[in-house]
Amino acid sequence: RERRERVRRLWAGELGDGGRYVFVLPTADTEEETEDILEESEEFKDILQTDVKLSDSHAHSKQIISSLFFSHLYCRSIRYTVLLLDDVFINTKVMDKFAAKETYAANRIYGNLYRGYSPARSPSSPHHTSHDEWPWQLYPPFLGRQVVVFSQDTIPHLLHAATAVPLMQHPEIWLTGLVSLAAEVVRMGVRDLFTSWPGEGREDCYL
Repeated sequence: RERRERVRRLWAGELGDGGRYVFVLPTADTEEETEDILEESEEFKDILQTDVKLSDSHAHSKQIISSLFFSHLYCRSIRYTVLLLDDVFINTKVMDKFAAKETYAANRIYGNLYRGYSPARSPSSPHHTSHDEWPWQLYPPFLGRQVVVFSQDTIPHLLHAATAVPLMQHPEIWLTGLVSLAAEVVRMGVRDLFTSWPGEGREDCYL
């Protein structure tokens, strides 16, 4: 809850009438946690809790798909959907300028673009990828997991393609590398849209 409170305090309140934010949470492990989340949700009206369990090996990918499905159902009139981790600080003014600049863009997802990255083959690596899961020497180009910006027209195509692309343990590569290729969605590299909270950066699978 501490991170959610920080998001509300630092930037979520600056979205204005044209924007909406939602925290997407997995199923709580205990009844006490469930009650706390329900209480928080009733207070702030900004929580979406899924039936995904954190013990699921593909929990993060399923949370992403749940988020996109929610946006597709309830936010069709907006131009962009932004998925981000809760330790990311968004400059809403910069994001507004970006959205205005890209007003007429379509079929694009944006983020930090990574090219030419190889799977970690050592079993001792915290981000080990087996040959069975990914037999090739390089990953396809993909976007970092901290922030991904979707033009709204891409979401139904990504949701459809996701049903045919096998899940893998690295959700950012799965969604922005493999699913986006299957959906024929263009990936665009952009910078300076966000900053991770100091001291709380999360290690990505390709670093």
